[in-house]
Amino acid sequence: MPAKACIASLRGADVARVPNPEISYAARDDWHSHYDERLTEAIGHRLEFLPAHARPPRNHTFWIAGIHEPGDRDGHAVVAQGAFVLHDPANIYRGSLPLNLVTAGMIVQPTWRA
Repeated sequence: MPAKACIASLRGADVARVPNPEISYAARDDWHSHYDERLTEAIGHRLEFLPAHARPPRNHTFWIAGIHEPGDRDGHAVVAQGAFVLHDPANIYRGSLPLNLVTAGMIVQPTWRA
């Protein structure tokens, strides 16, 4: 649910319109492609993963940081700008993003149609 709330926050979309990514985890081996299809259909956007060397983005882009703490099986997601937390759906993190705990990074991009 946190990733869903982060996507809704970044796009200004109703969280009810954003598909739940957990459904895609079990749908097929390539959960990301499956989720992108659903996200594109729902809100016209897709997720683009950031490689480790590009986290945080240098251009001050808003991004989703996946945080994993020891003992936390599910992980956590926040909206960040650079190394600063802007929105945490669970209200755990504020201020500085703990970059040593960031295991994934994503930006939400519009789907371009010809």
